[in-house]
Amino acid sequence: MSYISNIFERAHLQQLSEFLLTGVDALEVSEKSYEERLKDARTEALEKIQEYFPDDSEEMENRLLHIVWVYEKVYMEIGIQVGMTLSAQLFGHRN
Repeated sequence: MSYISNIFERAHLQQLSEFLLTGVDALEVSEKSYEERLKDARTEALEKIQEYFPDDSEEMENRLLHIVWVYEKVYMEIGIQVGMTLSAQLFGHRN
């Protein structure tokens, strides 16, 4: 396999986002849809909450979902700003 083919094999959005977030490539690319990945993570987290806090699981779930919602908003705003910065750089308006 040529190094150019290797570049195209690695050109995947999950690889890029993992590198931008953590500085390393993703170990494996998920074939699941965004919805499936989110649902699986939520189900796993909520099951653990119910296991550890059987009497207060609803309150703990609400707290967890609230913090996730705040993180989503903040990272969406950051993502928009980064996207705009990258677009400006791509079109020659470099900082």
